Amino acid sequence: MDSRIFLTFGPVNILVESEPEVGAILDILSRWFLCNDVQPTTSPDIVFRLANTRDIAKSAAEGLAMEVLHMEDNRAWEVFLSVSQQNTTTAWQYVCVPRLGARLRIIKHFPSFFIRFLSPEFADLPYFRASYFVYNVMLPALQVALLARGATFIHASSIVGREGEGVLFSGWGGSGKTTASSYLYLTNPVAWSFLSDDLAIIDRKGRIWLNPFPINIFPYNTNTFPRLAELLDRSMAYTERLHWKVFRWVFGMKGGMRRRAPLEGTYRECLAKISFGIHIERRFVSEFQVETLPASEFAKIAKNILLFELRNKSTLFSLVNSIKDGARFCIPSLDEVGIRAEAIYSSALKDINLRRVSVPKNASTQEVGKFFEDFLQGENSSL
Repeated sequence: MDSRIFLTFGPVNILVESEPEVGAILDILSRWFLCNDVQPTTSPDIVFRLANTRDIAKSAAEGLAMEVLHMEDNRAWEVFLSVSQQNTTTAWQYVCVPRLGARLRIIKHFPSFFIRFLSPEFADLPYFRASYFVYNVMLPALQVALLARGATFIHASSIVGREGEGVLFSGWGGSGKTTASSYLYLTNPVAWSFLSDDLAIIDRKGRIWLNPFPINIFPYNTNTFPRLAELLDRSMAYTERLHWKVFRWVFGMKGGMRRRAPLEGTYRECLAKISFGIHIERRFVSEFQVETLPASEFAKIAKNILLFELRNKSTLFSLVNSIKDGARFCIPSLDEVGIRAEAIYSSALKDINLRRVSVPKNASTQEVGKFFEDFLQGENSSL
């Protein structure tokens, strides 16, 4: 393997290696993620090897372990999984080879420029493959490894204050998580810094870890938020800016999406103690409404949202039902993922200030951001 990147997801370190023939995918990943400049001092918990052909992938996987699990995401990757035990911890090896699912078989016949302009993400074939790898292979693999180490993803953006107070903004897609967090760390970078965008990493001790996953930006995030719109516009070439404007004009506030690495200078801390948990809901109300949310209810809602987000990425979890010895690969079923994640949520959020905030459906980005800025100032002053 000629190219590699190292990534840290809280207590889990991963290594992604690539052969030159699929190096374009690794180049995309290095632009999306916050990558470590140096190799971690500990061995990686997960190794992803991106191979060029199925024979190479299978041979590599079989050379790593006596038993190999085979799976396909039905879209862009064929995966061979092996597991090894290192003292008391588990290490996973995923050898992945590109394949052409139904969608990719169609688009590969069109010119790259044509594909980009028809895609909401301005994406070409390597982009699609990288995206499927991140969300259909890497994400579920990370969730398995995090659970094994007493941590989990939660569908939330998160920030940390200057005094080290960590804040979670949880909610369903489009509720305002990115809006709330990005407004705070972009408009007041001295007071707030970035920890995660769409998926936060928390452990049972009540800590939030920096998540290097990319930020997904939609027109409704930049609408009435000039600072974010300016930063995004600056990162795009002329044709990409034109594509963004056309999709926004044709499809509205959810037309088009851009994936970017967390902005340089917006993150300082890698770990914070959870001080506030805010569950955001968009409702047909005339003004912002705040109510206390019990930890058990917060945990149950968070579990349901996580399982919903993993519903189309459950190939790995469903394999436990077809493996003669499921424990051999340390893979939980999707139901078990939910049970274990809810237990971690309950432990992490015990004795934490938890609120449910109902946000008016028509509230602008500025209104949402300003409300949470004032709200957190009031909560901090009352402690």
